[in-house]
Amino acid sequence: MNDSEMQFRQMIDEIPALAWSCLPDGSGEFLNKQWLDYTGLSTEAAPGLHWESVVHPDDLENLMNGWRQHLASAEPIEVEARLRRFDGEYRWFLFRAIPIRDAQNNVIRWYGTNTDIDDRKQMEARLQREKVELRLIIDTIPQYIIVLEPDGKLLQVNRQVLDYSGFTADDVQTPEFRTRLLHPDDWAGLADERGRALARGEPFELELRSLRKDGQYRWFLMKHNPRHDEQGRVVHWYLTGTDITERKEAAEALLASENFARGQVEVLKSTLDALAMESAPERLVGHMLRTITVQFGAHSSRRSFERENPASSRIFALCRPFHCETGCYPWESLPSSWFQCPSRVV
Repeated sequence: MNDSEMQFRQMIDEIPALAWSCLPDGSGEFLNKQWLDYTGLSTEAAPGLHWESVVHPDDLENLMNGWRQHLASAEPIEVEARLRRFDGEYRWFLFRAIPIRDAQNNVIRWYGTNTDIDDRKQMEARLQREKVELRLIIDTIPQYIIVLEPDGKLLQVNRQVLDYSGFTADDVQTPEFRTRLLHPDDWAGLADERGRALARGEPFELELRSLRKDGQYRWFLMKHNPRHDEQGRVVHWYLTGTDITERKEAAEALLASENFARGQVEVLKSTLDALAMESAPERLVGHMLRTITVQFGAHSSRRSFERENPASSRIFALCRPFHCETGCYPWESLPSSWFQCPSRVV
């Protein structure tokens, strides 16, 4: 070995990487000091420089197959595998090798390095675990979650959306997904409003009906929250959907109750007005019952009326002395039937 080769090898021994060289057939020629220090082997302890002895058994087959293919094609190689350290611990390394050619383009040697990437691999594994855990959380929380592109195109949904709608992951990527899922009246009425809100890039909310897999529409509050990049541009939209059907029904029931109360007030006012002008009680009661019938004519029977308005039982109790012998009340038929009933009032 001449002086220049000696200086070159000294330099290779000192670089902060595991370096090596092979002959054209792949047999080992040189391992630098960093490689020997890491593995704990010596040149004498590794006859023929069989470096594969320190490769993790689970990685060896893949590494050797790739190495043979690249020896045959004489193309550079990059592959990841674990190498055993002198203390028995395995760490991940990136294997890189390039062929060196002579003037006739024949491969005369391979030069390679092994770079420690174990920290990166551990981080990737941790991120993957966190990604899986996050996906599990997103899929199991009782909330409907949807991710959109900046223009509103759907990217993905969580498991709750699929279970609710009965759609598959492929179904939600089709152009007609929204029209199949949302109530036609809501989508037609909110499409323009949604487009303007997306263009503003600010959080907004929409209330709409969504079709469940059993064919029933339920009300949802859809909250849209944008994620911006450093330049303030929308990167993604994150949507959460909360079932508000019971809240909507409660609001409608409250409104109906208020209307009912207002109707009772109107009945009372009308009755008092009639009392001031009417001397015959029978006609007064008939007038009152007709007024109740007008106010609550949507209820075709006492039973359904009482189910929807529990407080109405008090009205029926007050009116009991005036019901027919057949047991019917005047509002169970036409308002004028009270006067036409052959049995009159008991």
